[in-house]
Amino acid sequence: MEKFLYFAYNIFIFTPVFAILFKFYKKHITKHLSFILVAIIIGFLYGQVTDSMGIMWQAWIYDPHKTLGFFGLGEDIDTIIFGIGVSSFFAIMVTVFAQKEEKKKSFWKI
Repeated sequence: MEKFLYFAYNIFIFTPVFAILFKFYKKHITKHLSFILVAIIIGFLYGQVTDSMGIMWQAWIYDPHKTLGFFGLGEDIDTIIFGIGVSSFFAIMVTVFAQKEEKKKSFWKI
């Protein structure tokens, strides 16, 4: 079970967050999908570069016993999933906050 720990964290964190975002902002997300995808790609690539440098400099290390063990783009797949999840979340939230600001609405009023 420890092998899936980082993957389980990703699922545990991102599933409810994205379920809530899609429940309340589905039309908004589909309307701004091109911007969100570009932001995800840019954020993901930036994360790949900085994470690779951190690992190369031994600033941090991932326990291979807690990851799935699949690698792509020089990174463990768990890290890639996390990077895409974080980039997606922030891209969606930036567009939501921008729309709320343009309409002079409070974010807390859905």
